[in-house]
Amino acid sequence: MTHDLLLPVADIIVNPYFIIFIGFIGGLLTGLLGVGGGLFITPTLITLGIPPLVAVASQVNSMIGMTLTGYLTYKKNNDVDYQLGWSIMSGGLMGAVLGVVFLEWLGNSEFSKLFITLSYVCIISIMMILLFRQSRKNLVQHQSISHDRKPTSPTWITKAPFVQYFARSRLTASRLILLLAGVINGWLIAVLGVGNGIFMMPVLTYFMGRISPVTYGTTLLSSVVITIISTLVHALNGDSIDLVLVSFLLLGGLFGSYLGVSFSYRIPRIYLGFAGSAVMALILTQIGLKYFYPALFMTLSVRPPQGFDNQFYHWMQEFSSVSPLLYAVTGISLSIILSYTFQLLKSSKILQKS
Repeated sequence: MTHDLLLPVADIIVNPYFIIFIGFIGGLLTGLLGVGGGLFITPTLITLGIPPLVAVASQVNSMIGMTLTGYLTYKKNNDVDYQLGWSIMSGGLMGAVLGVVFLEWLGNSEFSKLFITLSYVCIISIMMILLFRQSRKNLVQHQSISHDRKPTSPTWITKAPFVQYFARSRLTASRLILLLAGVINGWLIAVLGVGNGIFMMPVLTYFMGRISPVTYGTTLLSSVVITIISTLVHALNGDSIDLVLVSFLLLGGLFGSYLGVSFSYRIPRIYLGFAGSAVMALILTQIGLKYFYPALFMTLSVRPPQGFDNQFYHWMQEFSSVSPLLYAVTGISLSIILSYTFQLLKSSKILQKS
């Protein structure tokens, strides 16, 4: 390999430019379509040979910065429903803790690889169909004479207990159902490194009966909080987060998220749902090709040689094992600092000229 990047916790050597590219595509998908960068990042990292537990935990850590970048942009445009967001987060935090415990139980075995892959296939397939159907319905209403009719929530969600009206989203829904949806969302984020885009965004789109910028902004808000808690629990349950991997994912992911959000305001919202469905179909195709035709995928990682000695390598391994809480706080702080630094650069003349 021309350029080597040592991942001390993952215990492999990879190409740093490829890691940055993976983060960029994931950030672009997060900001543009709201389908979740983890859909692309986590399976690709596992394909590289990174252990499933490290791939998921590191992706969750990097999601803090990517989703924070997207959230701050939507917040600037007042496209966030905080009341709805906290209703989702209350369940999401419970789901995240349960998910991390379950993932630690699975470990880095071949069964965990198979479980994660099959979970991706099932969830992406279901959400792809639901998102496509809702998008087609929205397009028909948009093109019809009565397209100016106000969208309504499904009847069953307004009949469940603890119904509440969320003014910013113009959504009437049961807080109990939102709580349960949040639990599933948090569990998916902790176990698969996804959830915000492939589950929560399509669910809210279905509940609202339309695709709205508020949907994206609100799901990104809930994702920021859930990923922070998930990162803490991941670190406390084992040395599974690789901060070197997180750093390079963020380098590409923050810029990708910025471009994605910028482009999302230029593309008619009525078509973004179709684009999200198409991306999910492409990811399913990638997973299928990897499973049935593994020879098509290049090996882009190598194991450190026997007797490999590197002071930084051993220091990072010891840091993650001996001080897991401080290690997690470092990872969270790294994501937040890089995200806010990027926001400052974005508002300056540096990125405005690009």
